[in-house]
Amino acid sequence: MTTRTVFIPSEHKPYYRKVPVEFEFHPGQSALQKMKNVKALQDAWSLDHPDARLLEVSTKSPEDTGRRLSPFNLTRTLYSLNKEFPVENIVQASKVLEQGGPYYDLLGTDPLSAKQDPRTTGKLEAYSLEGELYPASPDFLFYTWIYAMAVLENNLQRVLLDADAFSDIEFAGSDGNCQARACAITKSLLTQSRLKKNMTFEEFSRLFLVSDLDEVKLTPKKDFHVGPNPKKTVFSVGDWLMHPAIGQGQVMKKTPRDYTIMFRVSGPRTLRKDVVETKCSRL
Repeated sequence: MTTRTVFIPSEHKPYYRKVPVEFEFHPGQSALQKMKNVKALQDAWSLDHPDARLLEVSTKSPEDTGRRLSPFNLTRTLYSLNKEFPVENIVQASKVLEQGGPYYDLLGTDPLSAKQDPRTTGKLEAYSLEGELYPASPDFLFYTWIYAMAVLENNLQRVLLDADAFSDIEFAGSDGNCQARACAITKSLLTQSRLKKNMTFEEFSRLFLVSDLDEVKLTPKKDFHVGPNPKKTVFSVGDWLMHPAIGQGQVMKKTPRDYTIMFRVSGPRTLRKDVVETKCSRL
């Protein structure tokens, strides 16, 4: 037997409740075993909550809607790159840890590889996304903001509203990011008409200021540079560099005024010479 947490929307802050559910566990890491565990969890839930629909939110969900809401499949547009990325990639790529980060190259890989990249483990200091810093505490706030905005961007509100509770078979802990908790919070805020598309992080975080959580301490907006760049760095054609908001790229052309760089994620971009030489670091 084992236990997983089911998350239920709550009208009171922090907008969710946790219900532990015990069920018969099927050991193994195969997709089939995980799907068996999802069914066992749902069966155990139904015994005590026959009228409450539980939605598994993961790639192992038996329902298409649950798979669509997996952070591996749910996408959000990064407007600085004019491109959609899976929520999982955005969160992992944005991590600023004690030993380094952010790692924007993770935007260009598959979600599982981004999640399992060893660079993303360690003491989390902050998140850095599109040139701005965001606090790492409370630990779920940045993730939930990204997730909720992705739900609205993809018009998946009805999917959440049709479910009563949410689970993630892979989430066995009590802390950290969890899409089931994000779903419960998002549904609660939707039913209270407190969400809107393109909501800023500051607007979203204010919804949690007086709650069971510690008050959110907002990090002032500022540019985040990957590594110290006190002086200009001059690049040559063929050099690889790291841009703080766009990620890794290779210099393809250089003129007296600008650089043309082929970025791994967004493709070719032409940037002003002073921007490249003051903001980018050499790889």
